[in-house]
Amino acid sequence: MTKSDLRREIVLFLAYPFLELAILILRFLPKTWRNHLGTFIGGLSYKWNEKTRTRTLASLTTAYGDTKSPAEIEVMAREVLVNINKSVLDYFATAHITKPERFFKFVEVVGEEHLKQAYEQKRGVICLIPHLSSWELSAVTPPMLGYKTCGASKSVKGFLLQHMMVRFRERRGMRNISREGSY
Repeated sequence: MTKSDLRREIVLFLAYPFLELAILILRFLPKTWRNHLGTFIGGLSYKWNEKTRTRTLASLTTAYGDTKSPAEIEVMAREVLVNINKSVLDYFATAHITKPERFFKFVEVVGEEHLKQAYEQKRGVICLIPHLSSWELSAVTPPMLGYKTCGASKSVKGFLLQHMMVRFRERRGMRNISREGSY
């Protein structure tokens, strides 16, 4: 472990109780307030996180550079970071919900018949969840529908954060498989 890795682990360890408190507070914030907070944090992220901003702009320029102006791409990049932050806040605010009847009050399922048909073939099903919008809620939707599900994920930095994310997935019925060495 490098010095910077050790330093990051220590900082994340010390910040963990504050994150737990923030998640608790998010549970009680109205959705409109979480949206405003996500917009604010997303704007700060766009402004101050140069690495993420540069990568996002480069990706969007590759995808849309022929059809959109640099100014339009900048607006899109900021909106991407705002959307990611809103999704993360929504996920943390709802991570405690384990009852399907409550979960499906805010998650809409479209096309379950295709998933059911695939499961009925009894040959295994691979669901690919792109990191778009609220991918964490999308990933836990099949187990909340009652399907036996395992999810392969890359560990997040910080052992306590990783433990938290696995706990949030598993309490909704998804068995987590770490990508490190899982192939």
